[in-house]
This record gives sequence, C-alpha cells and structure tokens, in this order.
Amino acid sequence: MKKNLLISMLLSFMGCWTGMSEANALEKVNDVYQITNGQDLADFSNVVASGNGSANAVLTADIDMTGIDFAPIGSLSSPYSGTFDGQQHYIQSLTLELPEQEYVGLFGVLSNGAYIKNVIVDWSCVISGSAFVGGIAGGTSGQGTVTFENCGNEAAVGATNQNAAGICGVSMGSGCGIVMLNCFNTGGIAGDRECAALCGWVGDNGSLIQNCYNAGFIVGMDGSFSLFRNQRGKGTGNFDTYGNQGTLISSDEYDLGSGSVCYQMNANKTENVTWYQKIGEDAHPVPFASHGVVYAVGELNCDGTSKGGDLSFSNTDESIRDAHTFENGVCTKCGDVDHNFKQPVDGYYELANAIDLNWFAGMVNHGVKKINARLTADIDFTEYTKKDIMIGGFSADGNKEDAEESGFVGIFDGQNHKITIDYKATYDAVALFKVVSDATIRNLIVEGTIESDMRFMGGLGFVSRGTSLFENIIVNVNITGSYPGDATDGGIFAVCHEYPTFRNCAFVGSMNIPSSEGSAAIIGYAHGQVETIIENCYVAPTLLSFTGNSTVIARHVGNIDNCYYTENIDMIIDEATSVPETALATGELCYLLNEGGAKDAWRQNLPGDAYPVPFADHKMVYANGSLKCDGTLTDDIHYSNEESEAQRPDHTYVNDICTVCGARIIRTVEQLQQLAADVNDGTIDKSIIVDLVEDLDLTGVDYVAIGSRTKKMVDTGEVDDDQQPIMREEDIKCPFNGTFDGHGHRISNMVIEAESSNQGLFGLVQAGSTIKNVVVSGEIYSIGHSAGIVGTSVGKGVLTIENCGSEVLVNVGADGPNGAGILGVNDLSAAYVRIINCYSTGDIVGSRECGNISGWLGDRAEVINTWASGIVSAEAIDGTKSFARFNANGATFTNCYEVLGTQDNVGFIEYDDLASGKLCYLINKGSDEPVFYQKLGTDLFPVFDASHGLVYYDGKDTYSNDPSVDVKSVVATQSGTPAVIYSLSGARQQQMQRGMNIVRMTNGTVKKVLVK
Repeated sequence: MKKNLLISMLLSFMGCWTGMSEANALEKVNDVYQITNGQDLADFSNVVASGNGSANAVLTADIDMTGIDFAPIGSLSSPYSGTFDGQQHYIQSLTLELPEQEYVGLFGVLSNGAYIKNVIVDWSCVISGSAFVGGIAGGTSGQGTVTFENCGNEAAVGATNQNAAGICGVSMGSGCGIVMLNCFNTGGIAGDRECAALCGWVGDNGSLIQNCYNAGFIVGMDGSFSLFRNQRGKGTGNFDTYGNQGTLISSDEYDLGSGSVCYQMNANKTENVTWYQKIGEDAHPVPFASHGVVYAVGELNCDGTSKGGDLSFSNTDESIRDAHTFENGVCTKCGDVDHNFKQPVDGYYELANAIDLNWFAGMVNHGVKKINARLTADIDFTEYTKKDIMIGGFSADGNKEDAEESGFVGIFDGQNHKITIDYKATYDAVALFKVVSDATIRNLIVEGTIESDMRFMGGLGFVSRGTSLFENIIVNVNITGSYPGDATDGGIFAVCHEYPTFRNCAFVGSMNIPSSEGSAAIIGYAHGQVETIIENCYVAPTLLSFTGNSTVIARHVGNIDNCYYTENIDMIIDEATSVPETALATGELCYLLNEGGAKDAWRQNLPGDAYPVPFADHKMVYANGSLKCDGTLTDDIHYSNEESEAQRPDHTYVNDICTVCGARIIRTVEQLQQLAADVNDGTIDKSIIVDLVEDLDLTGVDYVAIGSRTKKMVDTGEVDDDQQPIMREEDIKCPFNGTFDGHGHRISNMVIEAESSNQGLFGLVQAGSTIKNVVVSGEIYSIGHSAGIVGTSVGKGVLTIENCGSEVLVNVGADGPNGAGILGVNDLSAAYVRIINCYSTGDIVGSRECGNISGWLGDRAEVINTWASGIVSAEAIDGTKSFARFNANGATFTNCYEVLGTQDNVGFIEYDDLASGKLCYLINKGSDEPVFYQKLGTDLFPVFDASHGLVYYDGKDTYSNDPSVDVKSVVATQSGTPAVIYSLSGARQQQMQRGMNIVRMTNGTVKKVLVK
C-alpha cells in the first residue's frame, strides 16, 4: 500500500514537473513569450494560471486552435495583467463552449495594467459561457485600468445569462476602467440580458471607448446601449450599425466589404487614418495599417465627397479631387482648415487676433481635438460669433451633448487676455466652447452677449465631459433668453458631466432669463453631484433673473467650497456665503477668498479694479487695522495693496478661559473633561480656539469624547387621531468647532468603552475645524464611526487634521463600521478632508469599512506625508483599501506609506522599516520639509519631536542619525539642525508649523522661520 502511494505521488509530481516544463518550454525573447502556434497559446494560458499573471507575450503568426485543449487566459484566482501583442495576427478556429462557466473569452479575467493589442478573434471561432463572455476577454477584476487597442472580434459570442460582448464582457463591480481604442465587433452577440457589441458593462472610472465600430447584431441589448453599457463611460468617435452610441454606418455586406464604410469612418480622408482594408479580401475595415489605405475612385470635391457620380473604392489613389481654396487658414468651399496656417511654439498655437481664433476653432471642429493654444492679445471675436462659430462643435449639432468627435480636448490658456463674443441664436446650446472633454481652460476673460429663445446657453461653454479643469476665469457675459421651462442655462457652463473642477472663477455678467427654470450662475446642471468641484469662486452679477428650480452657484453639486455671492441676489443658499456689493470694490471679497483657501490666487488693484481677478499681474490685497483676539475681523479693518500685518491682541485669560472670545488653555485632565462637557451640552456652540500646553495622562479616567451626537424624541406640536402628541426622532449634533492645537503634547492612556458610535479624542467635529499637533495613545471600544483622533466629521467645509499621531487600538465591534486611526467617517461625504503629516500605529478591529487612517474619507480628500503600521481586520477591509476608504477617484495620496498594506496608491513597507529608520528617511525624502524624526536604537518608529534627530542614508544599507553618512542630506544647513521650536506665543512645538516659528538651532543660534 505504501509502495503504491509512493508511486502515485511520484507520478503526480512528474506530471506537475512535465506540465511546468512544457509551459517553460515557450521561447522567450527579452522576457517576452513568443507564441507561434496553438499549443504555445495553450501553454501560455498555463503560465498565467500558475500565478505568473504579469507575463508578457506576442504572437508571431496567425494562430490555428483546431484540436487544441485551451482554457481562457487568466482567472479570478490568477488574473492576467501583462501586455499581449498580437502583432496584427488572427486567432482562428477557437471553440469555447462552456455553458456552466463565467468569464469566457480568449482571456478569462484581466486586472489592472493588462494591455491587449493588435489581435483579432476571427469568424471561425465560437465563444459561449454562462455569463461575462467576450470575444477578447470575459471580464475584469479589481480596480485600475485595462486597455484594448486595435482589437477585433468576428466570432459568434453567446451567454446564457448576462453580459455577452464582442471585446469584453464586464468590468466586475465597476471598479476597473476599460479603455478601448480602435476596436471593432462584426460578430453576432447573443445573451439573455445586458449585452452589447463592445462591452456589457464598463467601469465607473476612466472608461473610454474611442474610434471603435460595430457591424454585428445584438440579442439581449439593454435599451439603446448598443456599443457599451454604463453611462459613466465615455464614447468618442465611434460608429454603429444601430446608430445608437455612434455615427450610423451601413450594415450591408457590400458596403462593409467594398471600402465604402472604411472611407466613411476615416472622414473621407486618406492620411493619418485609423481604419484600413484590403479591398477584395477583407470583409470589413480593420485597424491594421498593413491592410492598406482605402481611396475613393471618382470625381471628388475638396472635402472628399462625390461630385455627384457613384464612387468605387481602391487601395490605390486613382481619384480626381479638387484642391482646397484656403483663405486665412480656412477653405472657402468646404470649411476645412489648413493645418500649416500656423506653427506651434513650445507645443502651443499662439493666437493674436480673430482670424487666428477662427482658424483654431476650425482645427478643433474638423477633428484636431487634442490641441493647445494660448492668447497673446485681447480678441474681439464678434465678427465670427455672429456667424455662429464655436469651439468644439457646430450650431447644427443642436444640444448634442455627446458631440465628442469635435469636442475640444487640449489646453487653452488665455494668459489673462479677453475674448469678446456676441451670439444671437435660434438653436439650443450656444457658447464660446460648445463641447470640451478632458480639457483645461485657464487665465481667461470672456465678455459680451448671448441672446437666444432656446436652451443651454453658457457664458463660457455648453457641455463639459471627462476630467476637465476651468481655472482663473472671469465671465462677464450678459445672457438674455425667453425659453419657458427647463432651459438649463449657466453663467459659465450649461451642463457638466463626470469630473469637472471650477477653481478661482467668477461670474460678473447678467442672466436675464425670467421664464427659464433649472439654471445657475456657474453650472446650470452637473450630472456628477459628488464628482464636480467648485472652489474659491464667486458670483457678483448685475442681474440674476430666473425661476423654478434655479439656484445661485450650481445645480446638483455637492462640493462647493469657499464660494461667495453678492447680496443683490434675492436668494439665500447654504453652500456659499453672501457678502455686500460693496465688498467687490473695497478688496474685502478678494481678501476673504484668499483667507478661505484660495492661497493668494485672487488679486485686485486698489483702487482701480471693480472686482477681484485671478491674475498674478494684479496686486495682492491685505487687511489693515486690527483683528479680534480669535483672528476674526473688527469693524475698523480696511483693505489695501500695501503689505502689512493686521494687529491681533492677546487673549485675556481668566482661569484659562478668554473673557473676550472664549478661547481655552488646557493644562489638566479636568480642563479637558470640562471642554468635552461644554461642547457636548451646547454650552460652547461657536468656533473656539483651544491650546493644549501640557502632556495629559488619562489613566483611570472614564473619558468622554469631545463632540457628541445623540437621538432625541421631540414633540412636533401635532396630535394623532387619539389626540396624543406626535413625536419624531431628532438628530442632535453638538460638534467641536474651531482649532485645537496640541503644540506637540501627548494625551496618554485614553480609554473609551461606549455602546455608541462617534468616539475618539474628538467624537464629532464640524467641518471647517483644524485639529493639529497632538499624539494620543489608548484604546477605544465602540459600535462604529470611531478613530483615535476624530470619530466623525459633520457638515460642509474643510476639515484639517495635521501633525497628529494615533497610537490607539480601535475596536468597533462585530457589527461596527468605520474604525480607523485618524478619522472614522466623513459623514455624508460633506467635508473636504485634509490629513497632513499624521500616523497611526494602533490595530483596527471591525467587521466592515475600516482603514488604518480613515474608514471613509468621502468624495474629496487629500492625505499627505502620512503612514500607518497597525493591522486592520481582514474582513473589515473594503477591497484593497486597507489605508483609507474613499469614493471613486476623489482622494489623493501623496508620500504615504503602510506596513504590509494592500492599497495601490500608498507605498508598501515592512515592519523592520519602522525601527531601522528607513520609513523616517523615505517620508522626509518625499516631503518639502522634514516631517518626522527618530532616535535610532531608541525610537521604535518615527516621531514628531525634532530633538530626536533626522535620519540619514548612505545610499547602500545604512540608516543613521549621523549626517556624515548621508549621500544627500534631507535638509542642507550650515547652521546646525533645529533643537527646540516655539510658536510666537512661546508654546513649545515638536516641529515647525505654518506661519512664523522661533527655532533654536543645535549650534545655539535662534532664528525666525516662516513656513508657508
């Protein structure tokens, strides 16, 4: 028996060894597998299945799969993430009929980074499965991006359930962006539901279907989504025999085979084309240049259209085509443009006059979408706007929001110049920029008039798509309209999709549209409520007259930060702050914008400028006079261009409480407890300044978090049928609001045991607050929404947590969500969260939605110079987001590290890197100034205290506190290193803060250091 078992084991081992040998027998050139036949392709699938998902491969010939036992390349347990280049070859006679299997195709499952290109699955193949079936790939798994370029499917593709498609079946969970460039499907697609020609479901983030076509039938189509499903995906320049998601093309076999469709998809052009076809051999266009350019044969106009006779098509140029008649860079016959009319300078076309701008509009509108331009002078464009010239589309497009074939994609820099417009339209969608997509428009003034009796007027643009940025823009356009009903007009843009950002922009014109509904002064309507950002902007119109569900700033936008509007607007809104009209000319609004977060972006010449402008060639505005002791303005403040520092008196403390503003000094545990009690019962209900000036030990203290949230039944004042009072539950919030500065002190042994959520040093904090310069150690046991520093953020505004360390074990229980080290949860994603120079070493225990730094950052956040070494419960991690959870691509992580972490955008480190000094060195190397310090041999991890010394690296394997070993010191100084740091008020700090610092160096000298 033992002998038989041994023989069986040997045979099994030999079988495994033999399989490995066959797989490894594939030839490699420069670490790329060379696939020459069907067995090679099957062996490559085995290579990936064995765990080598990032392997790269090329086809060296057409591949015949007749009689070959083949499994799709990549699976959920071992997805494919490498580069596969078909080198313009075909897969032939591949039969995959797997009715019980999901993720079926040439590739089964792809993951982030996979790049499939230059391959066609031909008509002799049959591919079918249960669900998630594609000619090229069944689907994707996880986050990131997968790219298909120059890929085609001619095969019949079927799914007994959902998501059959020609190229890719599904982006599972919407997490992986799918990019398809120059791809096609001509095969029949059939499934029970949710099928499409190219992709059954694309990912939410970054999905792009560009220059693709379909000429196959679809069974199981979802409504009119013939090419791809999920409206978060972007399609541009596509063609479709259904005409739903692309320009209509013929499905007739003759038209496909003759070259007619190929010529059409190339826009009647024969240079710089996408589609090729061997006339007489190819049944349809392909994206392979080796198949030849298609030319029209016959008498042609200068735009390539027929002069009236029937056209035939050939791979040789036999046509008679009129020449263009260019005048000022534009053809007077067909409107095409002379690409050589201007030459770029450093990648930008320089526009000096209306002729140049008209030529630029023609370039964009005729397909040169990715193009950059900058103004070198003010331009009066009214001669052309009266002819309905727009950039990124034609008036004939109507309100076509997906007119991507002519949408502007580049950078337009006004260089602080002005464009004057004058539109009088009888059509929908009128603006200087009609359609922009993934574009940047900056440093521009637009003034003039727009009049229309139709919808979708925009002072700058009609519709924005993709990730577009509009920065440093003034719109002074008078918009007049008479459309009755939902007009969706916008002072700056009428409609926005996906991820637009409006930064440092202003509308100072007028909107006289009294019968129009659904309009606003910056964006008429944003389809991405959480994705759209409006920051540091203002609205100061001479008139704002509209009706219905209109508003001041923007409709359907959740992220509006540091924005203002003038009080002449007869409307009150919560998302922006009103200022008197006088604040425009005095400099007050300019000052408020910069103080609120614009970081000196707004300027104003006083006197002279009627309102603030976001241009650096104007002067800065300063507040002169005196401030209150809490930093707020007094009545004697005035504004000028002369730099001076407003006088701010010291606090008047009695028993460590300021009698003027209520600021507090915390020296004792009792004072900390009293602060919590006063915030939690509503005694402190306004913004307050708190300074911690001593280390505190909470051993034996039943600590209650600062800031609370409770439920209370309140009487509505109404009675039911039995005349009993009707009660309702009310959410009672008493958050901390203000600035808490720990000045580098430590709060030790904080223990919270609560059968409630919202726990931490701070349980509930109002957005707009700042928590900084404190380290907390201890343990928290709660039922959710808890962290060492801040449990929950509430309200809109910016929450800043800076120079804070959490050495707290956080346990939110078997059912608890949102446990973390720094911030538990950004409630309703309302705040813009900034976590800077922070760390967390405590473990995080929970059942779901937890993270080392944050359980939920929300829609907008930035995390900078921050690290974590705690262990998060495996079941509590959301996908790979072990460091911090956030929505879509709304958070940025800069110079962040996590021990054994799984998050893609955070650096990976080992436990040994903590004590060795490697982490301390890395995080300081990646920041502008030293952030962390560490006394090697003593400190187990980096700390904030500058007296512990910097860490240096010899470039090999040694980390030391000795600067002489450093190849390139983190901080070059000729006067020593900081020994002790103080604030201007004399409070000792562990590191330099923004503003003025008093620093005693190791050589005994004392310096004032300004940190901006």
